[in-house]
Amino acid sequence: MLNDLIIRAETPADYKNAELMTVRSFWNKYWPAAPSIYLSVS
Repeated sequence: MLNDLIIRAETPADYKNAELMTVRSFWNKYWPAAPSIYLSVS
């Protein structure tokens, strides 16, 4: 599985999908904030 990965630079066409993936991955649906925000601020 890891052998099939392709690492490349992000292009402007990727910005929206990358943002949505990040939000969906880290957004806490029970509280309107991501826990990573608390970790990076403190």
